[in-house]
Amino acid sequence: MIRLGSIVYLLGQVILAASSQEGFDAYDRSVAMVRAEIARHSRSAELSLVLGRVHFKAARFADALRVYEEGQRAHPDDLRFVTRLGRTYLAQGRLKPAIDSLERALKSIGPGSSSRAVRLSLADAYTSSGEFSKAIVHLRAAAREGTPSAEIRFKLGRALDTESRRLRSQGEEAMARTLAAEARQNLEEAVRLRPSYADAHYALGRLLARSGEKDLARKRLEDFRRLKRKKRGVDEKQLAVTSAVLEAGTAVDLARALSSLGETKQALDYAERALEVLPRFEPALVVRGTLLLQARPTAANYTNLAVTLFEAGKLAECEKVLRTGLARYPGHEDLLTRLRVLEDARKGKR
Repeated sequence: MIRLGSIVYLLGQVILAASSQEGFDAYDRSVAMVRAEIARHSRSAELSLVLGRVHFKAARFADALRVYEEGQRAHPDDLRFVTRLGRTYLAQGRLKPAIDSLERALKSIGPGSSSRAVRLSLADAYTSSGEFSKAIVHLRAAAREGTPSAEIRFKLGRALDTESRRLRSQGEEAMARTLAAEARQNLEEAVRLRPSYADAHYALGRLLARSGEKDLARKRLEDFRRLKRKKRGVDEKQLAVTSAVLEAGTAVDLARALSSLGETKQALDYAERALEVLPRFEPALVVRGTLLLQARPTAANYTNLAVTLFEAGKLAECEKVLRTGLARYPGHEDLLTRLRVLEDARKGKR
C-alpha cells in the first residue's frame, strides 16, 4: 500500500515531475477529469475545490488562487475557499496575506462548527513565521476537535518543544519545564496513535535525550532509524510514480465530491480509476472501502475497511469502524479478531 507518509514526500516530487512530458500529461488529464464533472454540476462548490486543489498540487498557484477567488464569490458562505486561499498564499511564502485570510476565516466560523482545518493552516503559518506561541494556541484547539490525530499531536509536541527551548534560553525555567512535559505527552500520543510515525519517534528521542533519559532516547532514535530505512526503500520504488500521484489523487477527490452529491456509483468508478492509475494507493483504498460500506453495511465490508485503515496506520479510525461493526454484528469473529490485532499493535506487539 502507498501510505500517506510517502504521499507527502511524493507530492513534493510532483512539482519536479510536472516539468516532464508525463507530468504535463497527468496534470492535463486531471484538469480534464474535473472540468468534465463541473460541466455536469456547474454550481458545485465541492468540484470547484477539487479543481483548485489540482492546480495547487501541481504548483500552479496563480491558477489555484483564481479558482478559489471565483469560488469565494460564488459561495460567500463557504469558508473552505477562504481557507484554501490562505493555504495557497502560505505555499507561495506570502505569510501576511496567508495569516490575514485564515484569521478572517476563523472569525467567521459559527458556534458548533469545526475550526480544525483553519486552525491547522494558521498553526503552519505561525510556525513558518517563527511565532510558536501562537501556533501552540491553534494546535491545542485543533487537538480537542474531531478524531484523534497523530499529525496534530506531533506538530503540537514539536512546537511546544521549540517554545520550551526558547524560554529556557531566556531563563524562564519553570515555564520551559511545563511546556517540555506537555511536548513529551503529545509526542508520546503521536507515537501511540501511529506507531510507524518516524518523525515523531525522532522528535521524542531528541526531547528525551535533552532531559537526560538516555536509554529511552536511544530506543526512540533506533525506532526512527529503522522506520526511515524502511521508508527509504519504499520511496525509491515510488519515484517512478510521482506523476501518477496527481492523477490518482484527483480521481480520489472526485470520488469524495460525487459521493457528497449522492452519486455513489460514479464515486466508486473514480475510486477504481485511481487504483488503475496507482495500484494500492491508500486514499483510494480508504475511499473505496468507505463507499462500499455505505452501500452495503455488511460485516465483511466493516472488516475490509478496518484492515485498510489499520494498514494505513489510522488506528483511531480503524477502532471506530470495528466498534461500529461490532455494535451492528455483536460477537462477529473477524471483527473481534481485528480488534485484538489493533489492541496488540497499540501495545507494541507487531
